[in-house]
Amino acid sequence: MVRLSVVVMAHPKRRHAAEQLARDVDAAIVWDERDDEWDTGARAIAAYDPEATHHLVLQDDALPVPDFRRHAAAALDQHPDALVSFYLGTSRPPQWQAAVDRACEQAEDIGAAWLSAPVLLHGVAIAIPTPEIPALLDWCDRPTVPYDERIGMYWRYVLDRPVLYTWPSLVDHEDGAPVAAHRDGEPRDEPRRARLLGWPQTWNTPVVPIGG
Repeated sequence: MVRLSVVVMAHPKRRHAAEQLARDVDAAIVWDERDDEWDTGARAIAAYDPEATHHLVLQDDALPVPDFRRHAAAALDQHPDALVSFYLGTSRPPQWQAAVDRACEQAEDIGAAWLSAPVLLHGVAIAIPTPEIPALLDWCDRPTVPYDERIGMYWRYVLDRPVLYTWPSLVDHEDGAPVAAHRDGEPRDEPRRARLLGWPQTWNTPVVPIGG
Protein backbone atom coordinates (compact mmCIF):
# COMPACT_ATOMS: atom_id res chain seq x y z
CA MET A 1 0.00 0.00 0.00
CA VAL A 2 1.33 3.41 -0.98
CA ARG A 3 1.87 5.89 1.83
CA LEU A 4 2.85 9.39 0.77
CA SER A 5 4.81 12.22 2.29
CA VAL A 6 4.65 15.52 0.42
CA VAL A 7 6.69 18.73 0.59
CA VAL A 8 6.82 21.95 -1.40
CA MET A 9 10.24 23.37 -2.24
CA ALA A 10 9.76 27.11 -2.38
CA HIS A 11 11.42 30.48 -2.85
CA PRO A 12 10.43 33.32 -0.47
CA LYS A 13 9.55 35.48 -3.49
CA ARG A 14 6.72 33.03 -4.17
CA ARG A 15 5.48 32.76 -0.60
CA HIS A 16 1.79 33.20 -1.37
CA ALA A 17 1.76 30.57 -4.12
CA ALA A 18 3.82 28.16 -2.02
CA GLU A 19 1.57 28.47 1.01
CA GLN A 20 -1.56 27.99 -1.10
CA LEU A 21 -0.06 24.92 -2.77
CA ALA A 22 0.94 23.47 0.60
CA ARG A 23 -2.63 23.90 1.86
CA ASP A 24 -4.06 22.34 -1.29
CA VAL A 25 -1.99 19.15 -1.01
CA ASP A 26 -1.48 19.07 2.78
CA ALA A 27 2.28 19.49 2.56
CA ALA A 28 5.12 21.03 4.53
CA ILE A 29 7.23 23.77 2.94
CA VAL A 30 11.01 23.77 2.60
CA TRP A 31 12.22 27.31 1.90
CA ASP A 32 15.14 28.42 -0.23
CA GLU A 33 17.64 29.93 2.20
CA ARG A 34 20.47 31.04 -0.08
CA ASP A 35 19.28 31.16 -3.70
CA ASP A 36 20.57 27.63 -4.23
CA GLU A 37 18.17 25.27 -5.98
CA TRP A 38 20.10 22.12 -5.14
CA ASP A 39 20.41 23.05 -1.47
CA THR A 40 16.66 23.63 -1.31
CA GLY A 41 15.88 20.52 -3.33
CA ALA A 42 18.17 18.31 -1.26
CA ARG A 43 16.60 19.53 1.98
CA ALA A 44 13.14 19.01 0.49
CA ILE A 45 13.99 15.44 -0.49
CA ALA A 46 15.53 14.80 2.92
CA ALA A 47 12.33 15.98 4.64
CA TYR A 48 10.55 12.70 3.97
CA ASP A 49 8.46 10.75 6.44
CA PRO A 50 10.47 7.58 7.20
CA GLU A 51 7.20 5.65 7.41
CA ALA A 52 6.18 6.71 3.89
CA THR A 53 6.71 4.50 0.87
CA HIS A 54 7.09 7.48 -1.47
CA HIS A 55 8.14 11.09 -1.06
CA LEU A 56 6.68 13.75 -3.36
CA VAL A 57 8.48 17.02 -3.97
CA LEU A 58 6.48 19.79 -5.63
CA GLN A 59 8.02 23.05 -6.76
CA ASP A 60 6.19 26.21 -5.77
CA ASP A 61 4.89 26.81 -9.31
CA ALA A 62 3.15 23.42 -9.51
CA LEU A 63 -0.61 23.43 -10.13
CA PRO A 64 -1.98 19.99 -9.18
CA VAL A 65 -5.27 18.51 -10.29
CA PRO A 66 -8.08 18.20 -7.73
CA ASP A 67 -7.66 15.30 -5.31
CA PHE A 68 -4.00 15.13 -6.29
CA ARG A 69 -2.89 12.88 -3.44
CA ARG A 70 -5.41 10.17 -4.32
CA HIS A 71 -4.47 10.17 -7.99
CA ALA A 72 -0.75 10.20 -7.20
CA ALA A 73 -1.07 7.26 -4.82
CA ALA A 74 -3.03 5.27 -7.40
CA ALA A 75 -0.35 5.95 -10.01
CA LEU A 76 2.51 4.97 -7.71
CA ASP A 77 0.74 1.78 -6.72
CA GLN A 78 1.14 0.67 -10.34
CA HIS A 79 4.91 1.33 -10.47
CA PRO A 80 6.11 1.43 -6.85
CA ASP A 81 9.84 1.24 -7.61
CA ALA A 82 9.92 4.02 -10.20
CA LEU A 83 10.98 7.64 -10.11
CA VAL A 84 7.78 9.27 -11.33
CA SER A 85 7.29 12.74 -12.76
CA PHE A 86 3.71 13.98 -12.59
CA TYR A 87 4.46 16.70 -15.13
CA LEU A 88 5.38 16.49 -18.81
CA GLY A 89 5.60 19.95 -20.30
CA THR A 90 6.01 21.92 -23.48
CA SER A 91 9.08 23.72 -24.82
CA ARG A 92 11.79 22.53 -22.41
CA PRO A 93 14.19 20.85 -22.84
CA PRO A 94 14.09 21.83 -26.54
CA GLN A 95 16.18 18.88 -27.76
CA TRP A 96 13.58 16.42 -26.44
CA GLN A 97 10.42 18.00 -27.81
CA ALA A 98 10.17 16.11 -31.11
CA ALA A 99 10.56 12.75 -29.36
CA VAL A 100 8.04 13.77 -26.70
CA ASP A 101 5.58 14.82 -29.42
CA ARG A 102 5.76 11.37 -31.02
CA ALA A 103 5.47 9.52 -27.72
CA CYS A 104 2.44 11.55 -26.63
CA GLU A 105 0.70 10.83 -29.92
CA GLN A 106 1.37 7.12 -29.48
CA ALA A 107 0.12 7.21 -25.89
CA GLU A 108 -3.10 8.83 -27.04
CA ASP A 109 -3.52 6.29 -29.83
CA ILE A 110 -3.22 3.26 -27.54
CA GLY A 111 -4.70 4.72 -24.35
CA ALA A 112 -1.44 4.54 -22.38
CA ALA A 113 -1.19 6.24 -18.98
CA TRP A 114 2.60 6.15 -18.88
CA LEU A 115 5.62 7.35 -20.81
CA SER A 116 9.26 6.71 -20.01
CA ALA A 117 12.58 8.39 -20.72
CA PRO A 118 16.19 7.77 -19.73
CA VAL A 119 16.31 11.27 -18.20
CA LEU A 120 14.27 13.44 -15.84
CA LEU A 121 13.02 16.24 -18.06
CA HIS A 122 11.38 18.36 -15.35
CA GLY A 123 11.55 18.83 -11.60
CA VAL A 124 8.10 20.39 -11.16
CA ALA A 125 6.54 17.40 -9.39
CA ILE A 126 8.35 14.14 -8.69
CA ALA A 127 7.89 11.10 -6.47
CA ILE A 128 10.84 9.11 -5.15
CA PRO A 129 10.60 5.69 -3.43
CA THR A 130 11.82 6.46 0.07
CA PRO A 131 14.28 3.53 0.33
CA GLU A 132 16.33 5.17 -2.45
CA ILE A 133 16.58 8.60 -0.84
CA PRO A 134 19.68 8.30 1.39
CA ALA A 135 21.89 6.93 -1.41
CA LEU A 136 20.40 9.35 -3.93
CA LEU A 137 21.19 12.37 -1.77
CA ASP A 138 24.72 11.18 -1.12
CA TRP A 139 25.43 10.65 -4.82
CA CYS A 140 23.64 13.77 -6.07
CA ASP A 141 25.70 16.04 -3.85
CA ARG A 142 28.68 15.55 -6.18
CA PRO A 143 27.55 16.72 -9.65
CA THR A 144 27.26 20.43 -10.36
CA VAL A 145 24.32 20.26 -12.76
CA PRO A 146 20.78 21.50 -11.92
CA TYR A 147 18.54 19.84 -9.34
CA ASP A 148 16.41 17.78 -11.69
CA GLU A 149 19.37 16.66 -13.80
CA ARG A 150 21.19 15.32 -10.74
CA ILE A 151 18.23 13.18 -9.77
CA GLY A 152 17.80 11.90 -13.32
CA MET A 153 21.51 11.09 -13.57
CA TYR A 154 21.36 9.00 -10.41
CA TRP A 155 18.36 7.09 -11.71
CA ARG A 156 20.01 6.49 -15.07
CA TYR A 157 23.66 5.86 -14.25
CA VAL A 158 23.47 4.33 -10.77
CA LEU A 159 20.16 2.46 -10.81
CA ASP A 160 19.91 1.97 -14.60
CA ARG A 161 16.17 2.58 -14.57
CA PRO A 162 14.00 4.83 -16.73
CA VAL A 163 12.03 7.75 -15.38
CA LEU A 164 8.26 7.37 -15.73
CA TYR A 165 5.84 10.16 -16.62
CA THR A 166 2.11 10.07 -15.97
CA TRP A 167 -0.13 10.68 -18.96
CA PRO A 168 -1.98 12.93 -18.63
CA SER A 169 0.06 15.04 -16.22
CA LEU A 170 -1.36 15.35 -12.71
CA VAL A 171 0.32 18.75 -12.35
CA ASP A 172 0.40 21.86 -14.51
CA HIS A 173 3.06 24.56 -14.34
CA GLU A 174 2.38 28.21 -13.52
CA ASP A 175 4.19 29.80 -16.40
CA GLY A 176 5.58 32.94 -14.81
CA ALA A 177 9.02 34.50 -14.74
CA PRO A 178 11.63 32.36 -12.93
CA VAL A 179 12.70 33.67 -9.52
CA ALA A 180 16.30 32.57 -10.10
CA ALA A 181 18.61 32.66 -13.10
CA HIS A 182 19.17 29.40 -14.96
CA ARG A 183 22.67 28.02 -15.34
CA ASP A 184 22.49 28.05 -19.14
CA GLY A 185 21.70 31.77 -19.16
CA GLU A 186 18.85 31.24 -21.64
CA PRO A 187 15.54 33.08 -21.16
CA ARG A 188 12.43 31.05 -20.40
CA ASP A 189 9.99 33.02 -22.56
CA GLU A 190 8.37 30.12 -24.45
CA PRO A 191 5.18 28.54 -23.02
CA ARG A 192 5.94 25.95 -20.35
CA ARG A 193 2.71 24.17 -19.49
CA ALA A 194 1.58 20.59 -19.14
CA ARG A 195 0.97 18.97 -22.50
CA LEU A 196 -2.22 17.39 -21.19
CA LEU A 197 -3.70 17.74 -17.70
CA GLY A 198 -5.99 15.24 -16.00
CA TRP A 199 -5.94 11.58 -15.04
CA PRO A 200 -6.58 8.32 -16.88
CA GLN A 201 -9.40 5.86 -16.36
CA THR A 202 -6.82 3.26 -15.35
CA TRP A 203 -3.11 3.31 -14.54
CA ASN A 204 -2.72 -0.30 -15.63
CA THR A 205 -1.55 0.32 -19.19
CA PRO A 206 1.55 -0.14 -21.34
CA VAL A 207 4.44 2.30 -21.02
CA VAL A 208 5.38 4.28 -24.13
CA PRO A 209 9.11 5.08 -24.40
CA ILE A 210 10.08 8.61 -25.34
CA GLY A 211 12.58 8.33 -28.14
CA GLY A 212 12.16 4.58 -28.36
